[in-house]
Amino acid sequence: SVLVLASRQRPINGAVVAGAGLVFGASLVLFAASRSFMTAVPLLLVAGAAMVAQAATANTLVQSMVPDALRGRIMSMFTLVLMGAMPLGNILIGVLAGLIGTMAAVASFASITPSTIFRRSASSEMIRRSTSSIRSRSDERSGATMPALY
Repeated sequence: SVLVLASRQRPINGAVVAGAGLVFGASLVLFAASRSFMTAVPLLLVAGAAMVAQAATANTLVQSMVPDALRGRIMSMFTLVLMGAMPLGNILIGVLAGLIGTMAAVASFASITPSTIFRRSASSEMIRRSTSSIRSRSDERSGATMPALY
């Protein structure tokens, strides 16, 4: 986290986390579709690098957004959710692999990541647009400003 934060001139935002998640999901879907060892290995390297970039950036983002007094508590919950979800996902993908096959299960789970990122970014963009239009209408009517909701 310290290296990620120190290596950037601009502030870190959620776009880096989303971009790394998209690369991670896309490379895993391509890995599931590959039938050659020579194609699979570079795709797994890209997936691993994207996963590390996403985890490090998300960790840095959470630590930089949280007040000092709450940082330990929030980071422990963040780690619990992050690490606690892995065994559940392992059970689910294992059951699915037994039903439809390993590569189909990997492809289906890998496609969840990019589709979730697209849905979340679209909904947050809609929220951002709607709150900005509400704010501008409120400013026109009353001359007062509304606090930002995002």
